[in-house]
Amino acid sequence: MLSFHSWPLARKSCALVVAGMITACGGSGGGSAGGQDVVSQLDDMDAAIGTLLATYPAGGFTPLEQLASGGNSTYRGYLSTQYGQTSGDNASRLVGAMEIHVSFDSSPEMVTGSAYDFIDEESARLDGTLTLSGGTLTGDDQNMDATFRFDGEGSLTDASENTLDIQLTFSGDFLGTGAIAIGGDVNGSVVVNGGASEDLAGIFISEKDLP
Repeated sequence: MLSFHSWPLARKSCALVVAGMITACGGSGGGSAGGQDVVSQLDDMDAAIGTLLATYPAGGFTPLEQLASGGNSTYRGYLSTQYGQTSGDNASRLVGAMEIHVSFDSSPEMVTGSAYDFIDEESARLDGTLTLSGGTLTGDDQNMDATFRFDGEGSLTDASENTLDIQLTFSGDFLGTGAIAIGGDVNGSVVVNGGASEDLAGIFISEKDLP
């Protein structure tokens, strides 16, 4: 399964071709989420994710002591996940855009924001938005574990009017000079139409809005 935190050599690879989730680390046909229109088709969104991952590769951590001690920043990007069978050709996909507002003074909470404009493995749109909240920093070894965690939850409705109730945990790191990006793993669960809970897993990557 695709994991931002399991790559060798301090996760410095951009080889995200795992279970067919991201097909390339090349350029995007539709632009990135940072200040541009969100792409709508799955191939274009995968390419946009690949571009961000190539720009801000895993392993390029921002040392925790260099994070701002106050103020706010907004990060825009994407999450790419699978659920049910979390690998292989039969897995169901959820790919969407995200906007993360980070308060470095942790008041009233460190993270607010949303994930939206979701599409599935057929490039069909889903209605609904997931709310992002929480936010904690840890003193873990950045080469081994995530140092920044926050949550997401909400409901989506697919083209067949199935309801997907979703709970997510985002585990990642600030990346680059000046904490220019955030990336990491997504894990959680999906309940379709009140049925059994299904595991969900994937990755997220986002970049800071510049003044």
